[in-house]
Amino acid sequence: MKAILIAVAVSVGLVGCNQEQASIAPASSPAASLLGNAAQAAPSSRATGQAQVSWDGPFGLRMGLSKAEVRAALSVMQETSDTIVLGTVPKPYPLFEAYGLIFGTPGLCKVLGLATNLQTDSGGFAARQRIDALASELEARYGKPYKKDFLMAGSIWKEPQEWVTALRKQERYYGYFWSKASGAKLPAEIDSIGLNTTADQRDRVQVTLGYEFTNFSECLKETKAKEQAGL
Repeated sequence: MKAILIAVAVSVGLVGCNQEQASIAPASSPAASLLGNAAQAAPSSRATGQAQVSWDGPFGLRMGLSKAEVRAALSVMQETSDTIVLGTVPKPYPLFEAYGLIFGTPGLCKVLGLATNLQTDSGGFAARQRIDALASELEARYGKPYKKDFLMAGSIWKEPQEWVTALRKQERYYGYFWSKASGAKLPAEIDSIGLNTTADQRDRVQVTLGYEFTNFSECLKETKAKEQAGL
């Protein structure tokens, strides 16, 4: 349990969702750690039913919420000084079994929907169908995304049936990104959105949908300041 909390804590350092910074998080990244935490916690502590309180942002949350407000209204699975993992949210999406919330002095600054066990074939066709369908739903609301879909130069995992293997080896990237900088129609409080795909097995992929609020840069500055305090 302690190891899970430590791994979630570092997830405040997740990279931005905008297309200039966008990357599919490798298996050792904070994003992947957060996925792992959700997968470990979900079987025993995932909340059942839908939350009764709702705000007006993504997943029924909103920018700037305090941890105390979240604690008072929702069932918390895991918590660290900077993060909370929930089993449900006021407005859940069927694909996600857990939700990661990242906080700083400005309050809630990023929220992620986490799907840790999306079964697929080795060619990734089933997973891509599901991810593309979600991207289409997001496009209808926020406008055309920037799509990142490529295999790294020199990768040996280039055959169609090796799609998930290349993803697992961190040599294939697949995701969609929306940002104000690229012209997406985002609400005033949302700076960027990222739909990312990773894999840890040949027949299973993980998906994260992250919303970065306009106060996320402040959270990153705080994190970097903490990291550099001992230098």
